[in-house]
Amino acid sequence: MREGAKDSKCDPHESWFVQLSADMPLQEVAPTYAHRLSYEHGYRFMKQDLLWTQARVRMPEQFERWSLLVFELFGVGSLACTSRPSALGT
Repeated sequence: MREGAKDSKCDPHESWFVQLSADMPLQEVAPTYAHRLSYEHGYRFMKQDLLWTQARVRMPEQFERWSLLVFELFGVGSLACTSRPSALGT
């Protein structure tokens, strides 16, 4: 139950969360779930700009290799953006 919710369609009192590991305490699930937007934008970027879903592969192993390549490119690009010196010198 979410205490501050208005109990409307967009802001219900009751929320359901998907969790893949049992290691996380229940109190940490909702705050962590708030970060899902950044993950969703990352996947959308990989699908649209890095053409993740446009590969013409025939075997699951080929798609797995293609997916690993796209994720690696995304990671390298992210590191390059964060390690690049700022134009303002800060």
